[in-house]
Amino acid sequence: MLAQDQLLISRIVFGAGCALGTIVFPSALWNIAAFPLESSAVHAIIEIVAAASMFAACLLAFWHRRIASYWLLIAACLELFSIVHSKPHELIDFVRGIGFIDLVIAVFGIISDYSGWKPLKSTSAVSGNE
Repeated sequence: MLAQDQLLISRIVFGAGCALGTIVFPSALWNIAAFPLESSAVHAIIEIVAAASMFAACLLAFWHRRIASYWLLIAACLELFSIVHSKPHELIDFVRGIGFIDLVIAVFGIISDYSGWKPLKSTSAVSGNE
């Protein structure tokens, strides 16, 4: 695969993560504010952190893909823990929720980083042509 194709695919995946993060965070806040009795405090806090992490980590991935991928992986594991802790019989909520998207983007980031794909942006102060 060409380096330009790798950059395009990475920018689409992490850009979509940023876009989803801007949509998911307000909706997570709304769900917790509108339905406070349906979730425990631990689940509510972890859901807000996972939603905020999606945007921030996907943005960070443009400069530091490995760090951002592990951040998303930790957020996905926390989301899975909160679902198992609060609603163990409804594990399908993880697949439909924020945590699964975090997990997919994290796995993509880790695989692409260890496969030697080029960084999305240069980390130096003065960047040349990409």
